[in-house]
Amino acid sequence: MADFVQQAIDNQLPEPFIEYLRTPSSYLNLFGAQKFIFKNRITDEILQKIAQILIEIQPQHLVLDLGCNLLTDKCATSIIQLLPFLYGLSLRSNQITELFCQEIKSDLQQSSINYLSLSENNLGSVGTEMLMEAIAHGYQLSYGVAGERSQPYGCLQYLDLKKTGFSEPASVWLERILVARFCGLRELQLSELSGECQRRLALGISYNTSIEALTIKGSEFDLDIIKNLVTEVAIDGEELEEKDVINKRINDMKRIQQRQTQRQDLPKPLPKSGAYLRLSVTPLRFLDLTGCKGCFDICYELKEHLAKQESVLTSIILDGVNIKNQGASLLAEALLKYQFRTPQNDFYINCNGQSVINNKFELFGFIDTDESYDQHYKNITFQQFNGPQVALINLSLKRCGIKGQGLSTIALLAKYNDEVAYISLDQNDFDTEKGDTVNAQKVWYPKLEWETTFSVRSQTKRKIVCDFGLKRTADLTQIQYYREYSRILKALSLFE
Repeated sequence: MADFVQQAIDNQLPEPFIEYLRTPSSYLNLFGAQKFIFKNRITDEILQKIAQILIEIQPQHLVLDLGCNLLTDKCATSIIQLLPFLYGLSLRSNQITELFCQEIKSDLQQSSINYLSLSENNLGSVGTEMLMEAIAHGYQLSYGVAGERSQPYGCLQYLDLKKTGFSEPASVWLERILVARFCGLRELQLSELSGECQRRLALGISYNTSIEALTIKGSEFDLDIIKNLVTEVAIDGEELEEKDVINKRINDMKRIQQRQTQRQDLPKPLPKSGAYLRLSVTPLRFLDLTGCKGCFDICYELKEHLAKQESVLTSIILDGVNIKNQGASLLAEALLKYQFRTPQNDFYINCNGQSVINNKFELFGFIDTDESYDQHYKNITFQQFNGPQVALINLSLKRCGIKGQGLSTIALLAKYNDEVAYISLDQNDFDTEKGDTVNAQKVWYPKLEWETTFSVRSQTKRKIVCDFGLKRTADLTQIQYYREYSRILKALSLFE
């Protein structure tokens, strides 16, 4: 290994790569915005030299972060050479186009990569379509291999295609991936989707049983996506299990017919069609709708979903969504008695009944340690990250147009439900609000309500973390305006 270190030094390769050669690990962080790289970011030529060394080392299950660098379509050759060794790959915010997708299409189809981020690249309609087609036709990516889990789920767990020009032809392939019985995709990140793309996404969600984290940014949000998280879908089959929804309907019909046996107008039995219904549940735990166009309608659908016993949703991000007081009240009402839940099915255990969740990369909560997040370069250093926080209920409602009444209601939510672990309310109006014609005598004091909440929660075992651009004075008598960094809510966390 010393020879490789010297070779890297002679070629003036980045310091993080040299450190990786000295102390090998499963994570190689070459993120371009970190302080050791941002003045000399990685180019196609530098990546080619790095790839030559890695091919000789032959690392296993390597997570490679190449985000925010100067890579172009020419880097496809190096990426193809590294694909057999990669567990995760990020090329976020580089200069790759549809030509890159065309080059790696066949090799990606044969790979077994688990985490893939190509966000903030101009892939365009053709590029995203080729990429999704390769994933849909990849046997290991979409169907997986038996052994790791009790069912052969596809190995691709994380896909980030935000700001890539995700197209309607690409959404056709995405729908096919989501409805597959053994779809293993657990986190999907998209942005600026057209109405047709969201319609196909909603159809895919109605059959999907794997998605745990969904990010849709800057779109005209389709409410059917939330409605279809728990829905009845048609299947073909001869046998019905007790848990199937149709069983209840058949039994109800039998009881009705028994009560009508003496009647002359007994309805004739319905013909057998071969199509049955089952309850399809998407185990969504994390939802990010930052910048989506919508109002309290989104909160209403979330309230309906949270009321279902199948719901496991715990992290909700609605930054920039104009929900106002009415939407905030709906969310608070839905979450007041909502309990933290985790999905329970065969997706999370192997054939020996052991958990396959990788706590090293799975957060489903917020980062709350100074040493794990570089505030200057906005980069998570997972070498220093000691594992996830307890994933309780997390809310981010920044720039939502919420005023005194809504903020006071959310304060009561945090006060009475100690499973609320994190709330961000930055850039909302914390001034005192007076009621309108209906509540003319009512006055809301959000700062006072939050002080009471802080006092109550400080006496419980579960403390609350709040970020709303405010802080209290040293004597804790009042809240003052103050700008500070908000925590980052994450689901499956490898990059950025």
